[in-house]
Amino acid sequence: MCRHDGTAPLMIESGLYTRQQVMRLLNVSSETLGHWKTEGLRSCRRGTKQAYYVGRDLIRFLQGGDGADAEE
Repeated sequence: MCRHDGTAPLMIESGLYTRQQVMRLLNVSSETLGHWKTEGLRSCRRGTKQAYYVGRDLIRFLQGGDGADAEE
């Protein structure tokens, strides 16, 4: 689990999160999430127009990684 502020667990590594869920959980704006995407945070689409973020990619990105799953 990722601890955004060091105290409360926010997300599960295997979870899929919508853009709105990520913004709410991490208390960031749409602009910030867009900036993270240009910095390398990956999203995926599951047969819809809705973008999803994988928990492990978010955690890796927030810890200073590239946000890309090494297994893919």
